[in-house]
Amino acid sequence: MSLLKLAWINFKGSIRSWLMMIVSLSFSLMVMINIFNIIFSDMLSTTSEYTQKMVNSVMLAVIVILAIFLIFYIAYAITVFFRKQKKELGMYVFMGFSMQKIAALCLIEILMIGLTSLIIGLVGGLLFCKLFGMLIETLSGVPISSSFMISSE
Repeated sequence: MSLLKLAWINFKGSIRSWLMMIVSLSFSLMVMINIFNIIFSDMLSTTSEYTQKMVNSVMLAVIVILAIFLIFYIAYAITVFFRKQKKELGMYVFMGFSMQKIAALCLIEILMIGLTSLIIGLVGGLLFCKLFGMLIETLSGVPISSSFMISSE
């Protein structure tokens, strides 16, 4: 059995335990995409230049805070992953897998989780960009263009 096939079987088998991580990473990515969309699109074209700079500064600060949080969250989740998989990893050692193969298997599983989160986050971010813009407009009081815009940047 190939390493990729084994990683896929493990990924499918443990999807329930990873569901909360996938949802939280997808949501965080969706928020980041929508913030970048507001910054780089013409949604703030109806406001003054000063307001645009202030909103962009606040949104960039939110992105930095969110990115720092995600770095620590991912590091924590990976350590939890290894704690939960201790018996399974021990079984692979007992079966004769080399440490490189076990590390590659874990890396492939983590990449599958990340790719799943990325796809869900991108699709969700594109689907909910107008709703997010309306939410920002309501909460901040800054008028945002109500048309459906997706920035290519």
